[in-house]
Amino acid sequence: MAVESAGCVCIPDVHNEELVAFVELRRRQMKLLSAELVQAEAMLLQRMKEREATLLDAGRYTVKLIPNIRYTYNMEAISRLREMVPQDEYSKAVTMEPKISKLGLNRLSKLGGEIKKIIDGAVKCVEGTPRLAIEERDSANS
Repeated sequence: MAVESAGCVCIPDVHNEELVAFVELRRRQMKLLSAELVQAEAMLLQRMKEREATLLDAGRYTVKLIPNIRYTYNMEAISRLREMVPQDEYSKAVTMEPKISKLGLNRLSKLGGEIKKIIDGAVKCVEGTPRLAIEERDSANS
């Protein structure tokens, strides 16, 4: 039903029933493709983990692991910084959502002493599942 022309996918003007059937078919296909993609990426990640590799040469493709790191914060400890550092600096590091700015905390940490101790004790690095970055090599370079 969809027609591709010059990189643009165009859906022809059809009756509602046909359009709804098309949407439902594509949803099922996307769900299946998504499940296949998740499984294939998990297989690649597992193979790289088994080899302790961060880079995989796969023929005309290069696969890199992109770390997925996030931080958790002990808000009770972070809030103690409010009385210890200038208010404008604290406001840049800790927003009212509360959302922590890792960059802002890194700046405050450079003040050293008790401030650095509080931040170091309050920030925990949590490593998630890495993402894959896949690049196709030029055919001339293969």
